[in-house]
Amino acid sequence: MFELLSFILSFIGLATIIPQIHALLAAHLPESRFKQLDATLRETAELLNSAIQDGFMDDPEFVRDTKARLYCLRNVTEHLRVRVLSAPGFFRQCIALMKGLSKRIGEAENGADLVRTRVAVSTVPLPKLYPSITSIQASSP
Repeated sequence: MFELLSFILSFIGLATIIPQIHALLAAHLPESRFKQLDATLRETAELLNSAIQDGFMDDPEFVRDTKARLYCLRNVTEHLRVRVLSAPGFFRQCIALMKGLSKRIGEAENGADLVRTRVAVSTVPLPKLYPSITSIQASSP
C-alpha cells in the first residue's frame, strides 16, 4: 500500500518538475536570449533617434560615439543571428547553449544595455535627474 502511494507521489513529483526544468532551460536558450538582445538594440536605436529629433542631444561627439557603438553592436548581433539561426530545434539550441552562445549573446546585451543607459541618462536634463544638486548649487554663494 505504501509502496504504491510512494510510486504515485514520485510520478506526480517527476511530472511536475519536468515542465519547470524545460521552462528554465528555454529561458536561457540562445534563441530567446537573442530576441531580448534584438529588442534592446531596437529600443536603444529608437531612443537615440527620438532624442536627436526632439533636440535633447546637442553634443555631436556623443551622438557620433553612440552611433559607432550601436553600429558595432549591430555587427556583433548579425554574426550572432547567423549562429542562432544555424541551430534550429531544442536539441541544437541546447548544444549551442553549452558551447557558450547564450553567454556571448548576454555579453552583447550587456553592451547594448550600457549604451541604452548612456542615451537615457543624457537625454534627461540635470535638474530633473538630480534636483538636490541643482538646489544646492543655487543656494551656494
